[in-house]
Amino acid sequence: MKKIAEIISSKVSNPIWASVEAVELICPECAERMRKLGVKRINVRPILSAKWETLPRGWTKKSLESFWEGVGGSVTKCIEKMEGVVDDPGAFCAALKDRVEGTEWRHEKRKRD
Repeated sequence: MKKIAEIISSKVSNPIWASVEAVELICPECAERMRKLGVKRINVRPILSAKWETLPRGWTKKSLESFWEGVGGSVTKCIEKMEGVVDDPGAFCAALKDRVEGTEWRHEKRKRD
């Protein structure tokens, strides 16, 4: 089995599609706007990318941290909970961890998540 970081790094430029229901778990206000606009899903990769200095309106550091803890606080647990909720749970959870905890974990040897 490939390491999670290897799987994720091979998909760096691919979008991570999240449904309205998935977005609602992090930003209820954002999900409501999506519904009003008829948007069924959004690419959350740019939002979760640690390169973004600011989050879109309605997304906060606190809401991301709360969501991260709610899905178990680890990539493995997050993947288990997000299976079927987002189209690429591995990429979603790794990007979420990057945003909440930073990217150093990707470079640590023997640390699984």
